[in-house]
Amino acid sequence: MRPTTVIFALLLYTCNSVAQQAPPALPQSTPVPQQQQLQGKPKPKPTPSPRRQVRQVVEVQRGPVLSLGPTHILPSAYVLPAGSFILGTTAGFGVGNFMDITTSLWGDIEQVYNVMIEFGVLKGRNVALGLWLQYENEGQQVITTNPTSGLATVLTTSFSSVNPGLTLSYRLSRRFTAHTGGDIALQSPVIPKSSLSQTTSYIQGNTVHQEFTVGLTQYVAMSFGGSYDLTYGVAGAGVSFHIDALQVGAHYYFNISQGSILPILGGSFPVNF
Repeated sequence: MRPTTVIFALLLYTCNSVAQQAPPALPQSTPVPQQQQLQGKPKPKPTPSPRRQVRQVVEVQRGPVLSLGPTHILPSAYVLPAGSFILGTTAGFGVGNFMDITTSLWGDIEQVYNVMIEFGVLKGRNVALGLWLQYENEGQQVITTNPTSGLATVLTTSFSSVNPGLTLSYRLSRRFTAHTGGDIALQSPVIPKSSLSQTTSYIQGNTVHQEFTVGLTQYVAMSFGGSYDLTYGVAGAGVSFHIDALQVGAHYYFNISQGSILPILGGSFPVNF
């Protein structure tokens, strides 16, 4: 037998032995359609890190945000809602959720007859703006001098005043707000400071206000601030507390002989007209 024939026979015997010992081939898996893959079980959401969990808890537990509505003696930038009524040292009611009409009953008692109309121009979470127009009519003792004799005489003079003004409220923090405002007094006739027989808070000229409100609890807030009359040089300061819908406080005018204390008492109530 030839050597090549022997080698070929050995190779053939080896291949048959390997084929008999090899494991059977695995069946091919059927491919899953792409639409069926997309409709499988959703992946579980990753668990937030402990730091993110703490941040979420803090955001929930910070508590309510103080409204921009509560002020001291400035008219609120938030007008009274329609169907609500306020009664106390000031009385008024809301009209159509965009304006209110009020009067100072304390001024009426002191014969300073007045009425105010306010419009809510901007009512935001961090900034609010109210524009108002006040009319006053009163009698005041005025010193007049006779041009012929030069004698001074004290007379009671009736005059009226139209005061356009504004209140700008803005947020400093979640529980701390500020209120800046003032008005311009358009008097007829004009009453100069030198003609007044006594210093008084019942007649007011161009006045500026700066107030702040801090939330003490969820239902109690404290407002405080000052005022300055640029026309007559009268300064005042005071504080008031807002207990839910009730406001109690006072404003004190310095170094005047008439009307040094302005009491503040009132509450708002929903009514049906």
